[in-house]
Amino acid sequence: MSARRQELSSKQLALILLLPSILIILCVVIGPLVFAFYLSFYK
Repeated sequence: MSARRQELSSKQLALILLLPSILIILCVVIGPLVFAFYLSFYK
């Protein structure tokens, strides 16, 4: 039982660590693309 709980908690920790990094990567990648599209659309 304790081994399963530790495995579950490690997976939850991995998700908690991965989600912010994925959001940051999405912002860094999509941000400039949206900004360039916005500029080209209004020029």
